[in-house]
Amino acid sequence: HEQLFDDKELMFRKKIIIRVTQPDRKSKPTLTQGLQYSLYPSGGALVYKSNRMFLGLNCVPNGSNGNGGHNHNDQLSIELQVDGIDVSADPGTYLYTSNPEERNNFRSVKAHNTLRADQEPNEFFGSGDALFAKENTSITKFVEIKKHSAVMQLIYGRIIQQRSLTIEEDCVVILDESNYNFENELNIFRRYSPGYGKVEDRMNNLEHISIEYKP
Repeated sequence: HEQLFDDKELMFRKKIIIRVTQPDRKSKPTLTQGLQYSLYPSGGALVYKSNRMFLGLNCVPNGSNGNGGHNHNDQLSIELQVDGIDVSADPGTYLYTSNPEERNNFRSVKAHNTLRADQEPNEFFGSGDALFAKENTSITKFVEIKKHSAVMQLIYGRIIQQRSLTIEEDCVVILDESNYNFENELNIFRRYSPGYGKVEDRMNNLEHISIEYKP
């Protein structure tokens, strides 16, 4: 796959290691047992599934035919579920026209499990009839897809970002890189909307799953 940019420009790096131990000391398949992946090019989604894991990667295009529309600023984000436990989940939508501020909170990059710089990849604008409007200033794509790994890239303004993921037997390793400083902690946005007008604490007891952050 052709890259969007030269990765030599990526000066800032951070790593996340999501490690899974055997629950209750019981023998279970590794994360890679039965691992398969499916790519949905038009929707910008890549899904890995194994006997114990679901991992969704997001390189979604901007709205309809490149227009921001209903889309959230969630490019390069991940959704991860292991043994039925949500390790990293999308926050949902929550509200629409009844509360434009809350709607934008839930579609902000700050609400998603991705690289977060000091600006939105696509700025929101308007209210009321224009509530669903969003700038179309980002470009994203999968630049590498393998059975146990993938690499995604994103460009917006002067910011370039790359997220690389590797699935190992007992962990998922994420390497995040950019030419600007960023934050990448998972689940920093604590609210989760399971349905319209509903909101709750998104954090689960991760039990036998640990998350380690490395500079």
